[in-house]
Amino acid sequence: MKRTSASVSRLLVGSMVTLSLALPALLALPKRALAADVWSDPYPGVRHLHRTRARVDVHILLIDLSAPEVSLVSTRPSDRGLPVGDFARQYGADIALNANYFDGAYRPCGLAAGDGRAWSDAYEEECSASIGFGVLNQALAFDSAQTLRSTPEPWMSDVVSGKPWLVRDGVALTGWLAPGHIGVRHPRTAAGLSRDRKTLLLLVADGRKREAIGLDGDELAALMLELGAWDAFNLDGGGSSELYVKGEGGVQNHPSDGRGRGVGNHLGIRINRGARWYAARLESVTPTSEVAPGAQVELSATYRNVGRSAWLAGERGGVVLSVMSGRPSALWDAARWISTTSAVPSGRAVLPGEVVTLALPVSAPAVAGRFREAFVPVLPGIGAIEGARPAELVLAVRSDELSADHARLVAARAAEIDEAPAQREPSNAELAAQLELALGAPDAAEASTPRALLAPHHEAAMVELPSSSVIVAGAAGGLAMLAWSLARRAALVRARRNVRRAVA
Repeated sequence: MKRTSASVSRLLVGSMVTLSLALPALLALPKRALAADVWSDPYPGVRHLHRTRARVDVHILLIDLSAPEVSLVSTRPSDRGLPVGDFARQYGADIALNANYFDGAYRPCGLAAGDGRAWSDAYEEECSASIGFGVLNQALAFDSAQTLRSTPEPWMSDVVSGKPWLVRDGVALTGWLAPGHIGVRHPRTAAGLSRDRKTLLLLVADGRKREAIGLDGDELAALMLELGAWDAFNLDGGGSSELYVKGEGGVQNHPSDGRGRGVGNHLGIRINRGARWYAARLESVTPTSEVAPGAQVELSATYRNVGRSAWLAGERGGVVLSVMSGRPSALWDAARWISTTSAVPSGRAVLPGEVVTLALPVSAPAVAGRFREAFVPVLPGIGAIEGARPAELVLAVRSDELSADHARLVAARAAEIDEAPAQREPSNAELAAQLELALGAPDAAEASTPRALLAPHHEAAMVELPSSSVIVAGAAGGLAMLAWSLARRAALVRARRNVRRAVA
């Protein structure tokens, strides 16, 4: 179909108008290559920054080492040479990246340890900048020039190393003589720690591409310092640089080889949702026991440590059972409990996964009944272990075996009461005791028993009233009687007045 010159002119004019209208909107679009910071939170305790600038493409992870959901792992010597993604899947890591430089046999440059095993065939070559990690997320940046075969601290289970130091004691370094590539822009991987050693910083930068040329040492040091590193160093880079985040789709960067390569060793982050530093699971309790009044018996509860931290013994003897309500227990054994609410402590440390049976020596109340207490495991300096199911222990006291000593005390006290002067006004203290007895006694028989002879269970249920409270109560009663008397007199006066009016 042929177009006339007029129609072509109209088409050109219309296109120019459309372009002029669209141009401001196009110019207003965000320029990804110029500047963009995108934050995400893929896991508890993990923040992910994807920063893009002109010809810069960098991923930075900030790992909160105080978060119990986070744990770290590095490569065992037997698993050398895995691509980053394969390492993550084999070790159950949700986050993974490459670590040390390595040679053709995948031997690491500098100190390396994984899962508690130090690599025996590491070589030095100035790879003496290291970070060591413990099973409780302890972390320490240190110089490993003097050791290649063992960790400097016994708690270190995993170590990665590199060169050179980029930041030391909060100061960005510069002027390196080695390695030779540190002054040139390349793909990079780096690791660092905050001053309080509670935040681990991991960085992977793309490079060797027109849109992402990489970072040199000065740029890398400045970026790590900006993001909070107190100590930081360069790890293996180039085609080895790769970051894997399972919760965000897997590999996050664009490895310069076009795909991930096998590397010597790795650093991984495992995420265990719902994990706690201190957690306990109730395994068993002593069945209901039936005993005589006043008997000394021992109950028990067994708990398993299902948290990440050990229950240490310390000066106060370790984990202890304590009454859940916090009130003095009806089963308190004054000779063997550490307080009126807490029984004897375990006396030993309990490691994660271990069980401990906590003894509960009890003194049966001197009255018959069924006594139930709920106990929770408590750690000195920590408090009750969060989420632990209480151990409910039940003691049934028989009614037909009151001890002879108890019977003699009851008889003696009853005789004292009978011999008391009949007409003497009771003191405020005696009034308070009688009121406590009335409130605390469950039946008529018990109401005749003096407070001093009641079992601890019933003492805990009583209301303690000071003498001042009794005086106030008596005063209030007297005012009420006076008010009633005045009201009655006023009513009589009105009645007489009405009668006189009626007669008149």
